[in-house]
Amino acid sequence: MKVDWAMDYNPFSEGVRGGGVFSTRLLIQGLEARGHEVWAHHPIWPVGSSLPFYIMKVHGARTFAKSMAKTVRENPPDVLVVQNHVYPYVLKELPDLPSVVVARDHHYRCPQPSHWSGCVRGCGQCIGLQALLPYPWFRYHINLKRQMLTRADAHVVPSSFIAQDMREWFPETDPVVIYPPLDDSHHPTNWYPRDVLFLGKGAYKGADIVLSIAREMQGNGLRFRICGRQDPEHAFEFQSLPNVDYLGFVPRRVAFETAKMVVAPARWNEPAARNICEAVGLGIPCIISDRGGVPETMGPGGIVVDDVEDIGEWVGHIERLHEDFETWRDYSKAASEHSKMLSLDKMTDRFEKVLESVT
Repeated sequence: MKVDWAMDYNPFSEGVRGGGVFSTRLLIQGLEARGHEVWAHHPIWPVGSSLPFYIMKVHGARTFAKSMAKTVRENPPDVLVVQNHVYPYVLKELPDLPSVVVARDHHYRCPQPSHWSGCVRGCGQCIGLQALLPYPWFRYHINLKRQMLTRADAHVVPSSFIAQDMREWFPETDPVVIYPPLDDSHHPTNWYPRDVLFLGKGAYKGADIVLSIAREMQGNGLRFRICGRQDPEHAFEFQSLPNVDYLGFVPRRVAFETAKMVVAPARWNEPAARNICEAVGLGIPCIISDRGGVPETMGPGGIVVDDVEDIGEWVGHIERLHEDFETWRDYSKAASEHSKMLSLDKMTDRFEKVLESVT
């Protein structure tokens, strides 16, 4: 089977064949290992552009889609896979090809007035998009996203949480859940579980909550390992705490080297949290907030905190996993067992069936 896969280029994640939460690079490798021919297409967003980032992406996606369509028409695939910002324009240019839309999260329904007031992402994105609504090109962009989403022959999402949300907004769709497959290349060579690990940045990921937890737990001998490019105010405070090792951006295999547990106090409805998937794959228990699709991807390999703002509850769970080895071991075993459902082989099986269903 020949597959043409169009996605954004993400230099801050996995670069070419990246694909963010889906680990598209791994799924492509899985398909190629089974004899399928996969071509990855992606635009390169201009560096130093004077345009606002979102406007640059929209206009860049339109230009990219026209260029890609010329190439694809010369050697058409059996199926077209599209995701991220480029999908509406690629499908508009190539409407006759069997197609699969990969929806990373619920951006397909933003911006919606009913969504702004209740959005827990906390990143200000909806406010910025709301300001663009008066512009005809932006209204066209949003309408095209929805039209092309429903025109696709099949849909893939990273969690049942997103699948249910898509069905509510677009009842004519029936998305297939494909969890982020585990990436063995992110596993550390040696694992010495002793620290509390936080991966992420910003208030919507709960960086300020982790700060409060670390302050509360000074003096108990447990260290916090902070990975990711933090906002300046959070970075300064993390660096000022004696029980915190602030590493900034490091490869995941380095981040996980000393992780005894992972904390993820996200405030937004995260689609699946690939970092949590990889943590359970290593047998690292997680403590997470009850948001989005993260609880289902973590499974029984950790603890779910109901009230994300309750610092005392976070501290209590961390202390319990740190001090009670049997409890930690039970969660670690449960995580390892649960991770078997996230294997690349199983996720490739699911994706292969989706592709076959539209050809």
